[in-house]
Amino acid sequence: MAKRVETYLIDDITEMRGDSVRTRTLVIDGERYEVDLGDDSYGQLCTAIAPYLEAGRKAKTSRKANPRRHTLAAEASAADVRAWAKRRRIKVPTRGRIPSPIRQQYEAAHSPAA
Repeated sequence: MAKRVETYLIDDITEMRGDSVRTRTLVIDGERYEVDLGDDSYGQLCTAIAPYLEAGRKAKTSRKANPRRHTLAAEASAADVRAWAKRRRIKVPTRGRIPSPIRQQYEAAHSPAA
């Protein structure tokens, strides 16, 4: 017996399904929303927000949009952690990811309270 499974999107506003329905992503006040809209509903949305977009300006992508990237930028480099661990005779891999316990020891040793 054959089985056929179909997946399709339904417009969240009109509740109609169609080939034009796509998941659209909106970011407002730093909050990210996804809504499934067909071309007609998306056109209505674009028309409704057009005056705001025309009056506004494009913003640079903030680090808040990607918290992981912000965290990594604030962390010490792997080379720094490896050098610190070797000076303390802590076994650390020469390549790849630094194990969490070693990174945590490094951060504890370099925190302002330390």
